[in-house]
Amino acid sequence: MAKIESKENFNAKEKLEGILVTLRAISTIKDINKMGDLKKENLENKTISAILEENIQKIIPTTGVDDFAGKFTKFFGETRVPNFIITYAAKLQADKQSLQCLGSVLDGLLAGDFPKMRYDMTKSKHLAEIFRNKPELLQMWADGGKSLLANFLKETDVSLQPINFLGIFKNNLIDHGHLKYEEAPLLFDFLKSGKKVIQENFKADKLQDIQINCIKLMDENLLAKKQKELLKEIDSDLKEINKPQFAAFQNDIKALLSGLIKRDEVKQNYEGFSIVDSDHYEDLFLSGTEVEGSCQAVDGSPTLNKCLMGYVFDGKNRLLAIKNKEGKIIARQIFRILWNGKEPVLFLEGVYPRLVDPKLKLAIEAFAKQRAKALDLQLLTIDPTKPKYESSISSLSTLDPVPYEYSDPAMAT
Repeated sequence: MAKIESKENFNAKEKLEGILVTLRAISTIKDINKMGDLKKENLENKTISAILEENIQKIIPTTGVDDFAGKFTKFFGETRVPNFIITYAAKLQADKQSLQCLGSVLDGLLAGDFPKMRYDMTKSKHLAEIFRNKPELLQMWADGGKSLLANFLKETDVSLQPINFLGIFKNNLIDHGHLKYEEAPLLFDFLKSGKKVIQENFKADKLQDIQINCIKLMDENLLAKKQKELLKEIDSDLKEINKPQFAAFQNDIKALLSGLIKRDEVKQNYEGFSIVDSDHYEDLFLSGTEVEGSCQAVDGSPTLNKCLMGYVFDGKNRLLAIKNKEGKIIARQIFRILWNGKEPVLFLEGVYPRLVDPKLKLAIEAFAKQRAKALDLQLLTIDPTKPKYESSISSLSTLDPVPYEYSDPAMAT
């Protein structure tokens, strides 16, 4: 049995805080043990704090700080998704670069240096170019903002637009690689050729059924009831196939089905909800976990969610999010400051979940415009109905040691 530290002359509040730290540490150790990575030898001679630090350092390469257990449980003991840092670290075990980056984030958080590290211009060619001789802009960008959602929520009857499944599948499968060509050649050929006719004489197996149903979904005249039926069939067939290479695609299908169902639900009450421009570590880590349909979930495929470290650590990326009363993200868009060759510009990526209440999407866009006005920068979005932006925009670098970068319009680089 591991021994628990005790100190004399604690007042009641300090004793309670110490007990909570210990309980949270034990909870984290239990999660590490589920991974099969807990070092069990000689536990009876070690404190809970020592066991926690030793085993965290086994899966995340940290340098360690004084009062590791206390500080770790302060940042990760009561998160909205319990012990998400352990879940994410488990996914990254085969990617040493990403693990090293995660270790740097953890070191920075526990030492109190993370906010400064995120905007360190000596570690990023991009940030140095963007904010050179612009300390006021850097401060305003880093400060972010927060408001009641009601201030941006227009009481207008926003009609539900038809769901563009063709665009969604092209984006998720071709642009973002949620499925490989060899797993669904019929579907990929259809997406690339733009065919409007479905051949019926295919071999009748589950994978073929999935592809045919996906193609049927792209019929613009399909009623919502039939769309839900097809999505349920696809989800059921994917469960039956149960292969890891289909996990990201199945996540997409689940999110679309959930979004379609929610569109038919009773009008949502958004009283007390907030809208934020955030760089808080928990919001950034959970930016792909608390919303449906994102491949950047902490428990997602490591070939894709390794890019989450760019959201978390690189100061050119922030999060515009709508949060409920409990602080959970219910809709979000990645907010970037990029370079057009002459000056910085702002770029707002697509919304998640894909089938979000249109009023929430409009609220985030209005909030982004307010932030752009305050920063005195041009705001760019993905909108095919608007004139094309003539200049190219780019990220000049990631912040060292971020190894990967992910963008909905541009894919990972």
